[in-house]
Amino acid sequence: MPQHGGKKVLKVNKGQAQAKFLEALALAQSGSDELPNEWIVRTRQVGHASNATNTPLLGTALLAKATNKDINALALQTAVHRGYSARGVAKGVLVPMCVEHQIDLRTTGAEPLNNQPFFSKAQVIKDLIPESKPTARSELEFLIQCLEAADYLEGESALYALAAFLRVRIEDGNKATVLTLAGSILTLPILSGLTRDFINKNREGGRRGQALVAACLDLVHPGMVRADAINDPSRKIPGDVAIEITEEPNGADLLIPFPEKHESTKESKNTTVVLSAEAKQRKWSRKAKFCNSLNV
Repeated sequence: MPQHGGKKVLKVNKGQAQAKFLEALALAQSGSDELPNEWIVRTRQVGHASNATNTPLLGTALLAKATNKDINALALQTAVHRGYSARGVAKGVLVPMCVEHQIDLRTTGAEPLNNQPFFSKAQVIKDLIPESKPTARSELEFLIQCLEAADYLEGESALYALAAFLRVRIEDGNKATVLTLAGSILTLPILSGLTRDFINKNREGGRRGQALVAACLDLVHPGMVRADAINDPSRKIPGDVAIEITEEPNGADLLIPFPEKHESTKESKNTTVVLSAEAKQRKWSRKAKFCNSLNV
């Protein structure tokens, strides 16, 4: 079992997770009354939260626990004790399996755990949402209670909890739609226009601009991009999107995925920023017409 700074780092095998998903799905569709009612109630309440991401996060934790009983159900990254890559389980197993079997997770993206307030965080804690947002904070605290209960699950109890989660999502959710796209090539002007429309229709306070910059950098350095709080660059690191390298003990530099080497938002002493960008979206005037622009 790998160790990061004295912490146990765990993995969730993709093939085993897929098998557990199918086993739980069969239970969910069986019509059996043996599924635990507490997990039906918990899943349904989480499914009513204003933040839709709470639902796939709970499903990810239950799937991970059903596959590997040792993982920390509140972990998002390997930076914490008994941590694992929740993002990898969500993106690699839960989302595609739910799409294939037309199960609604309330989110439509391929990587739901990249959404706020969980993006780039090491673990789910109540301080991810301030007390000034009482509704969202209360929903997060209930989710944490569910994850804490999930952390005690193992074996059959974890499998049946996952089955209860899937049954509720089948009963309460909209059917997922599988799209078959015809093969084609986007020309640069068309791609530029689609990108401009995406960031201009709703700037979301600059979040779309930052997400676009991070996505572009991730195409070249997949999994190695760090995105800080929107419009809030660190005092130590320029920009709010960055790529880092880590110095290995032998003196070599190695590009590494940011989430696997950092704990929460603390900078690591042996990391160096090699590329950074500050994403700003603002309105500008030209001949009395207002447009949105993205400056990097």
